[in-house]
Amino acid sequence: MKAFKSYGDFDRNNPMTRLLDGDWNARTTVEFVQKYVEEHYMDEVILGDLALVAHVSPSYLSTRFKKETGASFTEYLIRYRVNKAKNLLKEKQNRCREVAENVGYKDYAQFSKIFKKYVGLSPKEYQRMALEEENQYKHKKSE
Repeated sequence: MKAFKSYGDFDRNNPMTRLLDGDWNARTTVEFVQKYVEEHYMDEVILGDLALVAHVSPSYLSTRFKKETGASFTEYLIRYRVNKAKNLLKEKQNRCREVAENVGYKDYAQFSKIFKKYVGLSPKEYQRMALEEENQYKHKKSE
């Protein structure tokens, strides 16, 4: 930990830096979790592991996270991944299975089920619709 803390200059506004320096409170801990999700959403993200790093219990972190963000940690992570997937699906060259893997889902069926629950369309339907809208926009713009 000391080697990590002493490596290079860190941004004092970064929640991870403040957490490592012991300059933290409930809000800083939640910001750390949000920042971690932002940077590692494509990997397995476990609340218990983040609680360990933040030196708090998983139940405390879960409660604080929901109080600060209005969403449970799991809900927040899913919504973050789905929003990233939506952006990736808007690009024609991205295949749905690759998008699923790129946002942290190794099982495409699970990704598709979650995506449809949150978006109302399957990933393939969403991609088709987004590309059609893009083409219509380009066509109207060229007229």
